[in-house]
Amino acid sequence: MKTLATICGGSWAPPSKADAQRAQALQPGGIRLDDLLLGVKLACLAYTDDQRGTLESLGGTRKAIEMIAGGPERARRPLSEILQGLGYTVDRIFSHLSLFESVRTVDAHGFIAHNEQDVVISYRGTTGIVEWLTDLAASPTPFQPHLDQERSSCFPAGRQSFPQAHQGFYDAFLASVCDINQKLMPQLRDTSRPKRLIIVGHSIGGAIAMGALGYLLQAFNFAASPHRILFVSIGQPRFGDEVFAAWMDKQVGALRRRGKCCAVRLANDCDAVPTAPSMQGGYRHAAKLCLLTSEGDLLVGPEVEERDGSMAEGVDEHRWSANFVLPRALGKSPRYPDYLDKIKPNQPMDLSSVMSNLDANRYNDLGKFVNDVNMVWANAFKYNSENTRAYQAALRAQKQFSSRMQGLDRDSRRSRRSRTPVRQ
Repeated sequence: MKTLATICGGSWAPPSKADAQRAQALQPGGIRLDDLLLGVKLACLAYTDDQRGTLESLGGTRKAIEMIAGGPERARRPLSEILQGLGYTVDRIFSHLSLFESVRTVDAHGFIAHNEQDVVISYRGTTGIVEWLTDLAASPTPFQPHLDQERSSCFPAGRQSFPQAHQGFYDAFLASVCDINQKLMPQLRDTSRPKRLIIVGHSIGGAIAMGALGYLLQAFNFAASPHRILFVSIGQPRFGDEVFAAWMDKQVGALRRRGKCCAVRLANDCDAVPTAPSMQGGYRHAAKLCLLTSEGDLLVGPEVEERDGSMAEGVDEHRWSANFVLPRALGKSPRYPDYLDKIKPNQPMDLSSVMSNLDANRYNDLGKFVNDVNMVWANAFKYNSENTRAYQAALRAQKQFSSRMQGLDRDSRRSRRSRTPVRQ
């Protein structure tokens, strides 16, 4: 959230518009600073909606939304009113929450809006435990949205030469395809006037937005239309493998040379999220990098070596950072010499254990899944005193998890429908 608040709050001062326009003239499809700022603002607004009380449930994003809306009171207005103040009409605010086989979760939220010049689709990032578990479901699956959109989910297949995508992010994107087809595609098919398609997202929302970009590049011929694309992700994790990244960069590059596409990833050099999922799993980034340094400099297209982040550092920075979240493998780390002995010597259950069980399809019913997650909190309570950060963080997380699972079960029953057999 630091990137959102920093840019929206104005502590980072961009170059003048004249400088940005000169850079645009020198490089077809180059990023303009006002476009980058617009992308950040629209991505931030995906965290709220038209429901009363949503803003109060947000953390650091609330400050950024207040900056965008013009103050705390205006930020508490419905999203449709906030966007109207920015000149946009809301087409749909979507929220997809459901359970699939093996208790795999999909949580996709965002909005589609438009004005006379733009069509916008924006995805939010992670806000809850259910979504955080989805973030970690990193099995690769073929990127074939034209086949998978009818069933809104796919399951891992053998790695082939065609593009592969992160399972959790891909499933979340697929849940929004119906919204794209119903509310966004008709506006693109109207070629009576040029439109700018803006695709944005923050954190996991940026990864989902990358999936949406890939789908739209397949589903619509931008080269033969008057429309152009602006893609901005902020702090996104890797969405696809090396084949996907190469395909995406080739498609974007061809449109960029025509001045019809600009796709950038904005990242904070202190953020661990863009270093996940692991490159050891074959994942790679696509799109040009804009790096916001700790000194406040914005580097466009810097020569950086893509790498994996430190698991320990990433956990330390997580908002549920505490011993009960640490993977068991860190018990061997010199940074946490007493981890296994101090926290859970008898029952080494943590969130990484839950995800391992999910990926191995070991959960046959929801009750077993819930019991294992509750064991994570129980371990934190058992091996930490009440005044420690681990205990208090577990208490908050347990309460939110229980609330989200109750809502998940209720929404799943309400929206349950027959499903096509999964792809083998």
